[in-house]
Amino acid sequence: MHKKLIIDAFEKTKNDLIQEGINKPSKVSISERLSDYISEHTLTQLGERRFRDYYDEAISINEKEGVDIKIQQYEVVTGLAQFLGYPSYTDYISRQKKKNYKVFFYLTGVLVLVIILLAILNSDSTCWMEWKEDHYEKADFDADKLSQGTLKVCKEDRLQNFRKIETPNCDTPYFKGDGAVNIWYGKNLKGEIEVFTSLGLHPETGKTLKPITKYIITKYLCEEF
Repeated sequence: MHKKLIIDAFEKTKNDLIQEGINKPSKVSISERLSDYISEHTLTQLGERRFRDYYDEAISINEKEGVDIKIQQYEVVTGLAQFLGYPSYTDYISRQKKKNYKVFFYLTGVLVLVIILLAILNSDSTCWMEWKEDHYEKADFDADKLSQGTLKVCKEDRLQNFRKIETPNCDTPYFKGDGAVNIWYGKNLKGEIEVFTSLGLHPETGKTLKPITKYIITKYLCEEF
């Protein structure tokens, strides 16, 4: 997380300089301030040019998920975390993760609320369906079921062709005449294998079903296959 650390440090320093009356702080002045701080508060040094290099590298990959930079000196990393008001770099990471979780849950809540509101506004004209034991069937609008994910917008293919095979056995047509897959499988909430007549999402878990294989058939459904 060094990428975010250096960007946060630059942003804080920029704001500090603005408050001191410098309207448009340059990267050089920001880097010099950070270099001075590290020299005064740690047992190491890092020149302003190196700070600029780290910042330029961080900015260039800022939008790339999973890509980070590496600040070589651990003392510099710790010093920057303390400059930002954290006792240690570990504490800085912990706080960032908590912030990300809060943002994620907030955005998820907003999205769910928007979906429910739109659904309510369109509930009279929208076709809804829900899972009933081994198939989907049309249902009345229910905001609670929608928020729980059990109520879905109708899909004719799901209504007509998507079924769970209750007792799959050696006679189940797992493959078509040309060898193409004819059955898909997935595990339910109990971890049990269940098979379906069409590709889609498992009605309980929401996970994408997988095409059946001979291994799955012989292990779980028909040893003599």
